[in-house]
Amino acid sequence: MNLRMRPRFTLDVRIPPAEVLARFREAQVSRRLPCRVSILDGFAEFSPPREQHRVWSPYLKLVAWPDPSTGGTRLDGRFGPNGSLWTFFMAMYAGLLVIGSVALLWAWTQWMMLDQTPIAFAVVAACIAGAGVVYGAGKLGERLADDQMRLLHDAVLAELDDVR
Repeated sequence: MNLRMRPRFTLDVRIPPAEVLARFREAQVSRRLPCRVSILDGFAEFSPPREQHRVWSPYLKLVAWPDPSTGGTRLDGRFGPNGSLWTFFMAMYAGLLVIGSVALLWAWTQWMMLDQTPIAFAVVAACIAGAGVVYGAGKLGERLADDQMRLLHDAVLAELDDVR
């Protein structure tokens, strides 16, 4: 079981970064790729076609790094959801962290200073459970998007097959 929140991969090719991105740009123009591509300054972002887009649809972000030892390129790919969905998940984690931290301080105060039963530990436990639910929802979305992630990954591999 992979606990990473955003699956990633690396790919080494024998051509320079500018040529890699030019290939993706040309494939986009000629409509050879089964997905949409956005290219900007050493980055390429792949996404499923509009008609196949769902809430959980992945985006593949590729960064093209020059490899001076080989004269080629190292591509770092990272799958993730739409930026607004990713922001929502991070906001949920941040909110649970803040609420849990305040509850933990409250429970400690109840226990040590006020000599009360620290019932605020229940809020801490609820925040931990909530973080587990958010994580599970993310993993469910990742599982639902598996076929589209394979589509995007295979499109990149097919376009660079002759230079790997």
